[in-house]
Amino acid sequence: MQSSKGILAYLEDVWYNDIYVKGSVIAMKKKKNLLVSAAEGAAVVSASVYAINQYIFWDATKKELLKPAEASCYNWKYGNIYYSKTGEGSPVLMLHSMEAFSSGYEWNKMAGMMAGQHTLYMIDLPGFGRSDRNPMIYTNYIYVQAIDAFIREVIGEKTDVITSGDASSVALMATRMKNAMIKSIIMIHPESFDHMIRKVSDQDQRVSKLIKMPLAGTLTYNLVINRKMIREKLEKEYYADKSRVKQQDVDAFYEAAHIGGSNARFNESSRLGAFTRANITTALKECTAGLVIIEGSQVLDRDKDKDIYSHFYPRMKFEEVFDTKALPHMEAPQETAEKCLSLLASDRSSEDD
Repeated sequence: MQSSKGILAYLEDVWYNDIYVKGSVIAMKKKKNLLVSAAEGAAVVSASVYAINQYIFWDATKKELLKPAEASCYNWKYGNIYYSKTGEGSPVLMLHSMEAFSSGYEWNKMAGMMAGQHTLYMIDLPGFGRSDRNPMIYTNYIYVQAIDAFIREVIGEKTDVITSGDASSVALMATRMKNAMIKSIIMIHPESFDHMIRKVSDQDQRVSKLIKMPLAGTLTYNLVINRKMIREKLEKEYYADKSRVKQQDVDAFYEAAHIGGSNARFNESSRLGAFTRANITTALKECTAGLVIIEGSQVLDRDKDKDIYSHFYPRMKFEEVFDTKALPHMEAPQETAEKCLSLLASDRSSEDD
């Protein structure tokens, strides 16, 4: 019969060899299997997300609505800038708004009505539409440099500028560049002062950072920037009469938002992070170019912004397009084109005098 000491030694040996050692090996195998399963699961999820993203990009761009017969590219330091040129006469540079779905397509309806009197340059700003889209933070100053270089190297003479939405701040800040070549700026529904000075919300900051992430960010961008969202935004915020919103315009905006694949998301990340904003008060005070604001009659709080713009630039002129909102050049292109032509003609007359 074994002594109690011998029994204890036996139990310790059984515990160490059969339970601790073998159990640890089994546990390690289980952990390894779990890790392998997790890795395989992550790979499947990543592949699925990638496939979903690729399908969305293909579906959005398959109609090639933004592929005109004639187009040109300006080889700028941060990539090619796409532009189309039409018409004859003094030059006019047209800058689209800076929503994720924006591009020079905005001006298509109005361009034909102005081309008889002016040479029109309709560009896609860097990171938008058909221009190169780089994985970078797009700042207001980057856009200022882009249009300043474009005017100098492509247009080659002093130019009138027509802007849409928040591109107004880009044109205004460009007037502060050395020997700026901007004669006048017609700002259609310019960015509100409240928006320019408003603190970035926590939600926008989170989404801005999320969108920059490779797979999850691309998927988030694709889920947010969809056809339904674009149509609702046009019907509720941009058009006074939602019956004027055409499916082709929705499809063209959707395509513009997805050209360039996963890099398409960086302009929206920059916008949400407020990198595209600028404090324009000094630019307004010191501006020597002629400034005009064209606003839709149905835009809320338009009188408030009129007062603020006039405070910093007392010579500001104001025009209104009846029964429109934020995109009068798309909702009422004939009337908007006529106002722009009249304003440009009056500026030329004042120069001659």
